Amino acid sequence: VHSAYLQQGKADAFTLKTAAERKRILSDILGLDQWADYEEAAKTRLSEIATLIDILEHDISRIETEIAHEPQLKAELAAITAELNQRNEDLNEASERYNRVANSAAALARERQNLLAVERLIAGRHDDIAAAEAEIERQAQKIATYEGTIAQGETIESGYQQLLDARSNQSALAEQLAQIQDLDRRRHELESALTAQRTALIREADVVRERISGLDRQRSTAADADIEALRLKLSELRALEAQRNALTKALEQGNLRRAELRTRLKALTETGQALNDRLERLEMSDGATCPLCGGALTSDHRDEMLADLERERESMREDYSKCRKEVGAINDGRRESERELEALALQLKDLPALQGQLGAAVESARKAEAADADMQMEMANLSQLEARLDSADFGRELRQQLRQVNEQRGRIAYDPDSHADIKTQLETYAAFDRQHTQLEFARLNRPEAQATRAATRARLGNLRATLDDDERERERVLAEIAALEDKVVQEREFRAEVETIRAEVAVLNERRTIHAQELNAIAAGRESRKRLATRLKATRHEQGLFSDLRAAFGRNGLPAMIIDTAIPELEAEANELLSRMTDGRMTLRLSTQRERISGGMAETLDVEIADELGTRAYELYSGGESFRINFAIRIALSKLLARRAGARLRTLFIDEGFGTQDEAGQSKLVDAISKIAADFDLVLVITHIDELRQAFPVHLVVEKTPNGSIVTAQ
Repeated sequence: VHSAYLQQGKADAFTLKTAAERKRILSDILGLDQWADYEEAAKTRLSEIATLIDILEHDISRIETEIAHEPQLKAELAAITAELNQRNEDLNEASERYNRVANSAAALARERQNLLAVERLIAGRHDDIAAAEAEIERQAQKIATYEGTIAQGETIESGYQQLLDARSNQSALAEQLAQIQDLDRRRHELESALTAQRTALIREADVVRERISGLDRQRSTAADADIEALRLKLSELRALEAQRNALTKALEQGNLRRAELRTRLKALTETGQALNDRLERLEMSDGATCPLCGGALTSDHRDEMLADLERERESMREDYSKCRKEVGAINDGRRESERELEALALQLKDLPALQGQLGAAVESARKAEAADADMQMEMANLSQLEARLDSADFGRELRQQLRQVNEQRGRIAYDPDSHADIKTQLETYAAFDRQHTQLEFARLNRPEAQATRAATRARLGNLRATLDDDERERERVLAEIAALEDKVVQEREFRAEVETIRAEVAVLNERRTIHAQELNAIAAGRESRKRLATRLKATRHEQGLFSDLRAAFGRNGLPAMIIDTAIPELEAEANELLSRMTDGRMTLRLSTQRERISGGMAETLDVEIADELGTRAYELYSGGESFRINFAIRIALSKLLARRAGARLRTLFIDEGFGTQDEAGQSKLVDAISKIAADFDLVLVITHIDELRQAFPVHLVVEKTPNGSIVTAQ
């Protein structure tokens, strides 16, 4: 829009810009944005270099401060070394004294542990002697008990044999009793099963009687409903329902039509306002240019356009009136339909309940018919059940099994009195069972108890001899502990002295190491200072280079030089075309600098125009002259853009603008367009001036019809 596309009424889109805006547009065409990127990159690098210089200067200053402390550090190191040598000699002497009594506390602790161990052994010996003596007594008691039991052996053997005989007889009777109990349990189960079958038949008969009673109630209930009356009333309400549905559908269609009409009324209002505005602008216009399209406007053409617009407005008014009337009619019909719907709603409010009553009545009648048939079947079933109960016609298999159980029980010859006598014998001889076990145990364990008593007596003698040895060891340990307690006191004193001197030596060693490290660091710092100074010099040189680059990439550097080299090319192209259109009367000059009032030069992009009357401001030229100036500058910009981009500009658009030219001006403008046509693949001229058509070989004519616009190529 600033070069190859001359919009209608905006041919001066470049010329009327401020100087700064014109320069910015020219910069965009020349692709100077990249230099701003270069400038920003140079600024970023300069910031990084400045930070690095600060770091290097700070490091050099720190190293020089450390070097200044070197003499003091050397003197302090010599004093520390002398003191350290003296304290090392003191430490050696104290260590020798300590070593002579070292480990006395550990030896004392060991002897005390030995004393505790010996005392524990002595206590254990006493416990073992007491336990051995108790064991000898216990084994003697066990032997006496075993011998007393063995002395009663014959009596125990006789009683135990009689117990075994009674147990044998009791086993046979117990088996007979178990058989009788099993048969009694089976008989009870069979009798319970017979009772259960009878109870089930009675319960089934009660259920059948209840079903018969319910079926009888269903049959009697159906006679109370008047089905035909309900159907007649329901038919009347359904007719009213159909009437309501028809009214509802008609009301919905009316609402849709009313919405369409309201949309149409809104569109007519907006179109009418726009039409009134066009009429007002056309009526107020008295010039030769159409205020609606920008084309040439004659008096006849103006009257014809006014008449067409009046006819169009009158047609729209008639359409608007018809729509308003139809909306009113729809509103009246809508209110009447709503009143009818309210009346129908009151009449139809009982329709759902009536439908439910009719359905229930029909279902009740159907159930009554089915209940009558079911009732006959249930009564027959009840008669059969009552007959079976009266004749005891059930449980035949169970009755047969019950007879067999009674016969088996009668064949068992069980005597309860004999069984009671056997139980009495078992209770009488029961004690011989335990006594016989004790007799066997005594015979088996008496030899072992005798051997254990003899071994315990021998162990008791050994324990008493060992106890004497342990008591002598305790006396020796007590004497050693008394000697070690004196040495422990000396050990604590000598160890405290050694630790004190050793701590002082450690402090002196640490101070000597720190001073030596600081002196080594100072020596290394001298080398680092040389390297840092060399790097600082190189970095400052690099800072100077990037400062030059930042200035070169800035607005007043290379971009300004590129614009300055493009200005002559742009001036020459524009003046060549302007000379064609004005017969050499007009020239223009582009200035990139002007002198400030305060002194110095300011960057700008001013357009200076000269003709036979001298140099004047662009605003003082007529519409036709200014259009030719704009046209020349815009074509020059288009060609400059194409050459800088490395490709031909293929298309040029010119939208109106010819109405500002007189006949001679139009001819020269057409001639200029024809001469530059060879530089483009397509030149598209948009105009409403019929006289200009013949100046161009191909026409695209746009005609407006009631069905839309039509484009015709001629």
